[in-house]
Amino acid sequence: MPAVSVIIPVYNVEKYLQRCLDSVFNQTFSDLEIICVNDGSPDNSLAILQENAKKDKRIKIISQNNQGLSQARNNAMKHISGKYVAFLDSDDFFDDNFIECLYKKAEEAKADVVMTNTRYISPTRSKQTHFHERLLSSFGDKIKAIPDGSCWNKLYSYDFLKKHNLNFPSGLYFEDNLFTIPACYFADKFMVINGGCYNYIYNPNSITKDPKKEQKRLADGLAITKKLMEFCHNHKINEQDRLCVADFCLNNIINYKMLVDKTYHDEVISIIGENKLLKKLCLKAWAKNIRRKIKSFLKTLLGINTKKSA
Repeated sequence: MPAVSVIIPVYNVEKYLQRCLDSVFNQTFSDLEIICVNDGSPDNSLAILQENAKKDKRIKIISQNNQGLSQARNNAMKHISGKYVAFLDSDDFFDDNFIECLYKKAEEAKADVVMTNTRYISPTRSKQTHFHERLLSSFGDKIKAIPDGSCWNKLYSYDFLKKHNLNFPSGLYFEDNLFTIPACYFADKFMVINGGCYNYIYNPNSITKDPKKEQKRLADGLAITKKLMEFCHNHKINEQDRLCVADFCLNNIINYKMLVDKTYHDEVISIIGENKLLKKLCLKAWAKNIRRKIKSFLKTLLGINTKKSA
């Protein structure tokens, strides 16, 4: 039985896929299985997977008709044989010591989830999170610690995922949040470390950047937020931690620019709750959007870069 299973959903990424796979092959920790799900990719991605599988027997290839990222991950989880699970998007890549750092800490702390840093890379700049190692116990502290709802900068105990039946919702944007937030809640031991980085690549051609999908993203943002607030209600989460979840939604899921629209704003308020503090969170999010617009204006029209590279 391998120690760690790495799940890689693959769709239309022939430009990035070899770099992604090489980052797994080059890991300082080698006791892996690599589960690649070809999600009906129309390009040469499957051929690239097959060629690599001839060279590295750790690769398992699963092919399915195009069903989306969530179903690709869910399908892969049916084939896991490792003790721990890591997720890697096929246009991203791991630092060479990513798995080793996470695995050692998971074993040492007997942790359900271990999270490490992320390096966000665009064509012009990069920035990186810098965590201090700590064990988090309260739900609110875990929510405050995660930079976003992504599943991929973490290592999960597979028994933990099975015990709580954690999987990904199909057909929705922001799907990671309905996996990551419950994982934060259920994890008895949630470790944060300052180890190897996950490298997230800004891909302007990804489905999340498609302007034709903007209305769906707006609708799904509300749907995911509603599901997360229902999760809080169903698990009788205290008011303080519920506010942390609401703040998380406003910073990571809700589209800031739409909060100036009264109908959209009122719908957000109706989902996260009618009280002064939550309304203040909406106002804070709206103000943040205004600051972003000002920075964008200064950068594009005056040539002033208002952010420092990490």
